This record gives sequence, structure tokens and C-alpha cells, in this order.
Amino acid sequence: VSAGPVVSLGGGGLPIAEKLNGDWVLAQWTYTAGDEPGGRVAVDGGRVFYGGTSGTFKGTLIEKNSSTGVWGVTAQMPGEFRFGDDEFYGRDVDLSGNRAVVYSPYSDEPPMRPTPNVAIFLNFGGTTGWANNAGISSTGATPFEQDVEMRGDEIFISGNDLTGTHVFRPQIARD
Repeated sequence: VSAGPVVSLGGGGLPIAEKLNGDWVLAQWTYTAGDEPGGRVAVDGGRVFYGGTSGTFKGTLIEKNSSTGVWGVTAQMPGEFRFGDDEFYGRDVDLSGNRAVVYSPYSDEPPMRPTPNVAIFLNFGGTTGWANNAGISSTGATPFEQDVEMRGDEIFISGNDLTGTHVFRPQIARD
């Protein structure tokens, strides 16, 4: 019986421990961290999603191969681009069901959408897999700070002292 994974940000990879037969053991993995991790790791079921950067703010999804039992990268979800600097620190990400979000505080090139912003990814399955589906940008009325959380289809983004936390939900299409 396997409990949810436990992760630790470290150099060269993201060590994952899993509970197997009552004992915590270091899991096997086939990847190296191609980017510097940030301060956010999200665990959703048997999936691990962490915010990193190697010039682009992004989220990296790691899943266990059910056939081999080995953990590996199954998707990378890019946010905004930035030039290399001494910071190289990823930002907030989260994962819930078939949706994932990546926070980008700024962009060093023309951004996909005004920054700071949150890119929303949807898992379309099949050969399409994870793709950028939508995004939310900070505005004067809804200023963003740096914390992003998801619960189901709801996205919570921290605001400032005056606005508090912002809650976003998918819009229902009407005919």
C-alpha cells in the first residue's frame, strides 16, 4: 500500500519518499531538475508539481510510472520568460485534478498577458496532454501578491492588505 509521496527540494533532483509496506523509502526516479526549484511544491494524489525556473517561470509535473514504479517528469508548464540572473528562483504553482496554475511575477520579454499573472493549464489527455488554457492578470482592482492555491476549479490568489484574497472560478458558457 502506498501513501502519498513526500518530497524534499534538493540539488540535482527532487527526492521523493513513499510509504511502502509501512516503511518510508526513497523512491527511484529517472530525472534531474533541469531548473532551480522554488519555494512551492504541490502534491495532488500521486503527483508532484513544483515551481522552478531556468529562464522561464514554470511548473514541472512528476508522476510515478505504474508499470516500472519509477518517478519521472511527465509535463512542464511554462509561465513568463525572464533572463538569467543570480535569483533563479521559481514561484508559486498548484495542481488540482486536471488543472494546474503557474504564477509569474514579471516578464523580461513581451508577456503572454500583463504581469503579474497566473497561467492556467488544463490536462486535455491523449496526445495533447497539458496545455495553457487561460490566464488571469493582476489589475488595479485585483492586485496580485505571490501566493496561489487551487481547490477543485477555484483559484485563490493573494491580494494586498486592502483587497484580501481573490477567488476566481471558470465562467459557465451560455448560449
